[in-house]
Amino acid sequence: MSTRFMFGSREDAPILLLHGILGTFESEMAPLVPFLERDRFLIGADFRMHGSAAGEGSGITLDGLCDDALAAMDAHGIESAHVAGYSLGGFVGLALAHRRPERVKSVLLHATKFYWTADNARGFADGMRPDRIEEKQPRWAARLATLHGGEHWRVLCEAASDFVLSLPGQFTETEAAGVHCPVRVSVGDRDELVSIEECAALYRVLPAGSLSVLANTRHPFGLIDLAGFADMILGMSAPA
Repeated sequence: MSTRFMFGSREDAPILLLHGILGTFESEMAPLVPFLERDRFLIGADFRMHGSAAGEGSGITLDGLCDDALAAMDAHGIESAHVAGYSLGGFVGLALAHRRPERVKSVLLHATKFYWTADNARGFADGMRPDRIEEKQPRWAARLATLHGGEHWRVLCEAASDFVLSLPGQFTETEAAGVHCPVRVSVGDRDELVSIEECAALYRVLPAGSLSVLANTRHPFGLIDLAGFADMILGMSAPA
């Protein structure tokens, strides 16, 4: 990951902030910084092929995204951190807690779709194809071009679509049940993409899981109550 972000004092508890698919750290996670940097050491970066890391990688895999998260921690000498992720970022945080439990103190995942079937993956993937976005959502296409640079957004969207198609069966409920650190599953009550029911199903299989449903909250991270969400992060990362 090309650009790595750091805020706050190293003397405070470290939090790794992970953005969603087709987003960037600056566009999604940076607005949280003013609410957290006084009390926590914040780190983050853009996932491969996203934003400042547009030139890194030629495809997206879960292994690669977990490596990106670890690289952000390693860049600042962080052995283990609390992880707060939005959408894809939460999925990566939970997968990292399963694969490298010694590196993750807790996970807060918000608006993260965990249960993938061939049918819903196909629907999500089709919606991220660049031609479809350009035809149906030209404003989003222009936004993606701004975030990811020129025509690269089209390459990113194709890679992201292929990645979503690979998700069914890749990280199972049985594997999630092996994550023993505290995990807070958060979802908006008006989320158009992730249901309360599937988030409740996930939290119930987590040994140290909890569930938060945010009132009057849709899926886009830009619509979340930042102060309230920051309080949730501070609570998850408070000293024992």
